[in-house]
Amino acid sequence: MEIMDARDSQKTALWQFGELTLTTTTIFIIRALLGVFFGILLTRFFYPEASIAFIIGLSAVLVALSYLSTYFRRPRK
Repeated sequence: MEIMDARDSQKTALWQFGELTLTTTTIFIIRALLGVFFGILLTRFFYPEASIAFIIGLSAVLVALSYLSTYFRRPRK
Protein backbone atom coordinates (compact mmCIF):
# COMPACT_ATOMS: atom_id res chain seq x y z
CA MET A 1 0.00 0.00 0.00
CA GLU A 2 1.45 3.31 -1.05
CA ILE A 3 0.19 6.77 -0.15
CA MET A 4 0.55 9.07 -3.10
CA ASP A 5 0.87 12.80 -3.26
CA ALA A 6 -1.48 14.62 -5.63
CA ARG A 7 1.52 15.90 -7.61
CA ASP A 8 2.68 12.34 -8.30
CA SER A 9 -0.29 11.39 -10.45
CA GLN A 10 -2.38 12.98 -13.16
CA LYS A 11 -5.58 11.58 -11.56
CA THR A 12 -5.04 13.10 -8.09
CA ALA A 13 -4.95 9.66 -6.52
CA LEU A 14 -5.05 9.44 -2.76
CA TRP A 15 -4.32 5.73 -2.41
CA GLN A 16 -2.94 3.23 -4.84
CA PHE A 17 -3.15 -0.53 -4.36
CA GLY A 18 -1.38 -2.04 -7.35
CA GLU A 19 -3.65 -1.29 -10.30
CA LEU A 20 -6.49 0.08 -8.15
CA THR A 21 -6.33 3.84 -7.67
CA LEU A 22 -8.72 5.54 -5.24
CA THR A 23 -9.60 9.15 -5.97
CA THR A 24 -11.57 11.46 -3.69
CA THR A 25 -14.76 10.73 -5.65
CA THR A 26 -14.33 6.98 -5.27
CA ILE A 27 -13.69 7.32 -1.55
CA PHE A 28 -16.81 9.49 -1.16
CA ILE A 29 -18.95 6.95 -3.02
CA ILE A 30 -17.65 4.08 -0.86
CA ARG A 31 -18.26 6.06 2.34
CA ALA A 32 -21.73 7.12 1.20
CA LEU A 33 -22.74 3.55 0.37
CA LEU A 34 -21.42 2.25 3.68
CA GLY A 35 -23.15 5.13 5.49
CA VAL A 36 -26.49 4.25 3.92
CA PHE A 37 -26.02 0.54 4.62
CA PHE A 38 -25.13 1.00 8.28
CA GLY A 39 -27.72 3.75 8.70
CA ILE A 40 -30.46 1.36 7.58
CA LEU A 41 -29.02 -1.49 9.63
CA LEU A 42 -28.79 0.56 12.84
CA THR A 43 -32.28 2.03 12.53
CA ARG A 44 -33.86 -1.36 11.82
CA PHE A 45 -32.18 -2.88 14.88
CA PHE A 46 -32.76 -0.09 17.38
CA TYR A 47 -35.61 2.03 16.00
CA PRO A 48 -37.70 -0.03 13.53
CA GLU A 49 -40.46 2.58 13.16
CA ALA A 50 -38.03 5.30 12.00
CA SER A 51 -38.96 7.39 8.98
CA ILE A 52 -36.95 7.66 5.78
CA ALA A 53 -35.88 11.19 6.78
CA PHE A 54 -34.36 9.83 10.00
CA ILE A 55 -32.47 7.12 8.09
CA ILE A 56 -31.12 9.67 5.59
CA GLY A 57 -30.08 11.97 8.43
CA LEU A 58 -28.33 9.16 10.29
CA SER A 59 -26.55 8.10 7.09
CA ALA A 60 -25.34 11.68 6.54
CA VAL A 61 -24.08 11.82 10.13
CA LEU A 62 -22.19 8.55 9.66
CA VAL A 63 -20.51 9.83 6.49
CA ALA A 64 -19.63 13.12 8.22
CA LEU A 65 -18.14 11.18 11.15
CA SER A 66 -15.99 9.15 8.77
CA TYR A 67 -14.57 12.35 7.28
CA LEU A 68 -14.08 13.82 10.75
CA SER A 69 -12.20 10.75 11.94
CA THR A 70 -9.97 10.92 8.84
CA TYR A 71 -9.25 14.58 9.58
CA PHE A 72 -8.10 13.81 13.13
CA ARG A 73 -6.18 10.67 12.12
CA ARG A 74 -3.99 12.32 9.46
CA PRO A 75 -0.76 13.92 10.65
CA ARG A 76 -0.62 17.69 10.43
CA LYS A 77 2.29 19.38 8.72
